[in-house]
Amino acid sequence: MSVGAILFVVGMPVSDIPVFLGYCAGIGAAATIVVTGGRRALIALAHGIIAATGTK
Repeated sequence: MSVGAILFVVGMPVSDIPVFLGYCAGIGAAATIVVTGGRRALIALAHGIIAATGTK
């Protein structure tokens, strides 16, 4: 069973599942970038996430 299906079964609304999984992927990518020492790439990723969510 996939993570999305499990989240649906436990009661998460379907419209929130892709957003939640996207944030999880972003956190994983950021952690990988930090561990490998790519500070500029991390800053670019953070700017992209902020721009995508519309948060200032």
